[in-house]
Amino acid sequence: MKIYLQPGASVDRANSQVVALSGFILRLLPPATQPPEIINFSASSVPVLQLGVSGPGMSEQQLNDLSLNFLRTQLITVPGAVIPLPYGGKPRQVMINMDQNLMQAKNVSPCDVLNSVNAQNLILPSGTAKIAESELDVRVNVTPRTIAELGDLPIKQVGAKTIYLRDVARVSDGFGLQTNVVRQDGHRGVLVSILKAGTASTLDVVSGIRKGVTSRGVDTPAAVEN
Repeated sequence: MKIYLQPGASVDRANSQVVALSGFILRLLPPATQPPEIINFSASSVPVLQLGVSGPGMSEQQLNDLSLNFLRTQLITVPGAVIPLPYGGKPRQVMINMDQNLMQAKNVSPCDVLNSVNAQNLILPSGTAKIAESELDVRVNVTPRTIAELGDLPIKQVGAKTIYLRDVARVSDGFGLQTNVVRQDGHRGVLVSILKAGTASTLDVVSGIRKGVTSRGVDTPAAVEN
């Protein structure tokens, strides 16, 4: 969605109004819907670099996850750089595919599965423990660490038998709906566009991005080509 402003309009006020409106609309959408990403464009906001992300043996889910959560988060700190969401790849999602026949046989409803996952897969703050000269991270046991452990979540107790998630559903490392495809050297990959802000220097943005890609700050197993 593109919103065009009249000459002399306040960009800051427009941003605040869009944020307020999107927050209101989110209450009408399904739970867990992500808020929109708001990017300011001007006549001088043009792509100055195109990064093609590929990796031997890596799936489209891994490439998209790598570009979105690792590469983009490190390069977006370059002053004057505007980096939209990557193109291509498949948005990585952990999928729980429920088996209707098994659920009916064990008298388990979709609400039981949802409530079990929501109650036992939490993100809570933790801290550190100082022991002598060491400071160790403390992890709270409130979420499974692997996909396989998700299947071990108990759903309900029937007599002396416990029904686990793996008994009525299949947990897999899947992906959401793919809306675009990017090909690089005949193989599917991911494209990350680098734009510059209207008042930023193109040379400074390009220099900062190249330094970020070639430095140890971007520590990824994929091959990044510009």
